[in-house]
Amino acid sequence: MPRLKPRGFSLVELLLALTLLAVVAAGLWQALDATRRSYSREAERVELERTLRASAAILPAELRELDAGDSDITAMATTSIRIRATRQLAFLCTVPHRQDDGALAVTVRQRPLLGLRQSFSAGDSALLFFEGDPATREDDRWWRGRIRAVSDDACPDADQPRPGYRLTVELPWSSDGPPDLRAVTRGAPLRGFESVAYAVYRSPADTQWYLGQQVQDETVQPLIGPLIGPAGVAFAFFDSTGAPTSSTVRVAQIEIRVRGRTARPVRAPGTHRLEYESDSLVTRVALRNNPRPSEGP
Repeated sequence: MPRLKPRGFSLVELLLALTLLAVVAAGLWQALDATRRSYSREAERVELERTLRASAAILPAELRELDAGDSDITAMATTSIRIRATRQLAFLCTVPHRQDDGALAVTVRQRPLLGLRQSFSAGDSALLFFEGDPATREDDRWWRGRIRAVSDDACPDADQPRPGYRLTVELPWSSDGPPDLRAVTRGAPLRGFESVAYAVYRSPADTQWYLGQQVQDETVQPLIGPLIGPAGVAFAFFDSTGAPTSSTVRVAQIEIRVRGRTARPVRAPGTHRLEYESDSLVTRVALRNNPRPSEGP
């Protein structure tokens, strides 16, 4: 049988094949590039939505428990607020007594002890609740003090002793002198707190804007962001009638407006232009621990 000789490609056929390959490769590259841009855009969008969800979870939870009438809001402005944030909640198991130096000795239960920390330390700030006359709300108050010493103690319950902490608390008494300690009963709450500020600031690390958190006098830490700029977070304050107020002790509701943006610019669909995507969220929080209005004489 005669052998078939392999047929070579002509120059035209080779050029056509290369052209077809280039067209297919270009189509594949465009499809992959479009997928990459879409994935990048969606990833940035997810991070933006996560930022807004974080603002809706963190700030309302922190502000909701404030009592403006007891000066839990120490400063407020359009882009910042400083508060006394509760970090521990304990309950007295004995009636406090006054020491010779004027400080109070109180014993609180180790369980339940609610909050971010399950213990107390010397130097912690504290609020001790004074009931006063149980028949009226007019004389109820929180006395602000500082814990000077902490030691283990026992709560003398009727059935058996239970673990407790003995706290030595320094309280700045009013001009009227120390109150009647009989107004502080077993089971009274004691709140450990710290001064916390939330404010818009520009990070020196990446020059972007964030809502920062500053605890006491420590370094500001970025909490929510990046934001659209110095107006990325705005606070508005309202009294019990819904009217705007500038008084820290009359605040009944706080509106939080967060305007976030993507960390990196993304290409807008159908264009070659890079731009930041932004979104916003508005939340209004009612302060739950404000004193109730008087119901009558």
